[in-house]
Amino acid sequence: MARVFDEEPTPLTPPPERPTLGLTTLRQVVIATLSGGVFGWFLIESLDLADQVVPVTPWTLPLMLAALAGAAALYGRRLRARIREGGEWVDSTEGVRALVLGKTMAMTGAVLAGGHVVYVLLNLSRFDAPSPQQRVVHGLVTIVASALCGWAGWYLERSCVRPADDLDPDADSPDPS
Repeated sequence: MARVFDEEPTPLTPPPERPTLGLTTLRQVVIATLSGGVFGWFLIESLDLADQVVPVTPWTLPLMLAALAGAAALYGRRLRARIREGGEWVDSTEGVRALVLGKTMAMTGAVLAGGHVVYVLLNLSRFDAPSPQQRVVHGLVTIVASALCGWAGWYLERSCVRPADDLDPDADSPDPS
């Protein structure tokens, strides 16, 4: 049976506000860290159930994270100087890319740190054996490098923000009264 619509169509509701890209909040970092911990626990327990050996985190991971953190911190410092001290306008594409890179690094650092905290804690009880001892040492170094990566991403994000008084065109003009 076909329905016939004799009524006038109702006006559509206005579209919701467009999503915006904001700075990473502490809540998002905590959720990412906890998610990394849950995923790390799940992965390690899955390997144990399948009678597979839990691998040792390679030294290349913390080295790569530390190098990324250093590069992002240097870039964030230069970007902050260009925006705040120099008063230079940064191309919007560069600003958005830096903001996205900072957010990505902050979240990646949090997820990896959370996962490696679980990795270390699960291997602490077997610290006397050589392989778990390597896992603990490599995991602790990776936690530090992950935290540095997360901090550098957070710093890069905040380096993209122009102070509020720079955005106000009347901030430098004298008071008219």
